[in-house]
Amino acid sequence: MTFRFIDEHKDWWPVRLLCDTLEVSPAGYYAWRQRPRSARQQRRDTLLVEIRAAHTEAKARYGSPRIHAELVARGHDCCVNTVAKLMRDNGIAAKPRRSSAAPPQTPTTTCPWPRTFWTGSSTRRPPVKRQLFFPFNDN
Repeated sequence: MTFRFIDEHKDWWPVRLLCDTLEVSPAGYYAWRQRPRSARQQRRDTLLVEIRAAHTEAKARYGSPRIHAELVARGHDCCVNTVAKLMRDNGIAAKPRRSSAAPPQTPTTTCPWPRTFWTGSSTRRPPVKRQLFFPFNDN
């Protein structure tokens, strides 16, 4: 974690200064850069490629449980939590389901006075203007 921080910030600060501040040796940082990726990281990288492929094939409609089932069907041995973490860390998410509810209706008539609404009945009487009560005055 410390070496990754140094690697991300080496463009803004000298490596030796970062190493001294974080109390690590510069030789340790340069040795870390030369090391190959671990077997776990290599496995996660290949799993991420497969996750992206399955996600694209499903038109971005599958979440982590379905992606996990798809990967198991393809022969990849993995945990659903690992799939969920990789998807979350890399910004891969399912599209939200479309709502079947109708959009809310906006009133067709507007009242020209603030905090006022029109009331009326089904009879042929003219509408009555009523003022809403608010305990404060913001005029």
